[in-house]
Amino acid sequence: MHIVVGDNGKIIANSTTDHKKDDRSQVKDLIKNVKTKELLGDPGYDGENIYKMLRKKGIKPTIRPPNNLVAQKVKTERQHSATYQQNKGYHAWRNKNQYGRRESVENTFFRFKGSFGSKFLSRNEDNMKNEMTIKCQLLNKMFEIGKPKSMRIA
Repeated sequence: MHIVVGDNGKIIANSTTDHKKDDRSQVKDLIKNVKTKELLGDPGYDGENIYKMLRKKGIKPTIRPPNNLVAQKVKTERQHSATYQQNKGYHAWRNKNQYGRRESVENTFFRFKGSFGSKFLSRNEDNMKNEMTIKCQLLNKMFEIGKPKSMRIA
């Protein structure tokens, strides 16, 4: 399961893959119809090609570099991020990039799996994609219905 969560907490894009596919293979399709200035991603989405693709589209990549990324002579944006994390530590990198915002995505996965489980009912790949889209729309609707509306009194 791959999802894109908007600032409002709703799922705005999704895709499914089998366990053999690389997470990075989904980024292009996931952001195809999404208007955003920044993409927060876990180390599974880290890659020089992802940084280049996002920057080409005007999207700032905030992707946690893997701990084992080896520093190169050519200092790309990705390398600068990895070097910063290696020199200052993960928590310094996390605070600098406000990476805690990504927790809303993890919370969305928790709500999704809590509501629908972690397995698909369908076995056919096309049906799985349809099932995923329907479940995402249902979760968004549940989120909308259950979200408290607050207003100032006096």
